[in-house]
Amino acid sequence: MGEAHVLRVVLIEDDPTARKLLRDGLSVVPVEIDEAEDGQEGLALIEERSPDLVILDLVMPRVSGLGVLLALKKNPPKLRPRILVVSRVSSLPLVDRVLDLGADFYFQKPVCLDELLETIQALFPNPSPTSPVPPLRRSLADRLLEEMGAPEHLQGRRWLALAAEALAASESGHMLLKEAYYSAMCQGGTSYAAVDKNIRDVIRRIHTVHSHLYQAIMGGTPARCPSNGDFLRHLARELRRRTGREN
Repeated sequence: MGEAHVLRVVLIEDDPTARKLLRDGLSVVPVEIDEAEDGQEGLALIEERSPDLVILDLVMPRVSGLGVLLALKKNPPKLRPRILVVSRVSSLPLVDRVLDLGADFYFQKPVCLDELLETIQALFPNPSPTSPVPPLRRSLADRLLEEMGAPEHLQGRRWLALAAEALAASESGHMLLKEAYYSAMCQGGTSYAAVDKNIRDVIRRIHTVHSHLYQAIMGGTPARCPSNGDFLRHLARELRRRTGREN
């Protein structure tokens, strides 16, 4: 077997304690970390090092994390890194803004290192993280989720589509979430907890958008964000209806 690919990471964080915590947490995987104390230094490192992954704080001197995302969107590098944002700020409009600017995942501080590592493993399941990412399979579930306001770059959308398709394909139309998540867990090389959390984030986003399709699928406007299982059952029912498999 060849040597494991060393993940190239640029860590942009002004708090030295937080940098040490993240650096120590990442030491369990083959990794090469370059650190920046603010966004300006971080952008220079991204250009110089062409990292696989950027871990980005938001509130920093000189250039903020949002400034970094805006700069990368305006002048994208040849090899776009995956971006994990970590911040104490948790307002939904800010999270949406960060995701719209190209971040892959958003973590609220204090970061759970196990969840962070699970997410990194899901983003880089292959020995060579810089190999081209296969395009998202465009299924009916994908199209419905996009129409409801879930953008394609959210990993949880792919996992949600796979789970809904699995549930829709079951003869009884009923299965445990663990069973529905199985395809997503296998394709992502990740855990039940990671799939569940990121599907939850996508459903929250869809609930916030409140599209006409979402209201139609849910049978009205839900008073509160539905659980993962409830939303999946409604989406699977719609898939079965549109494909002529409705009981």
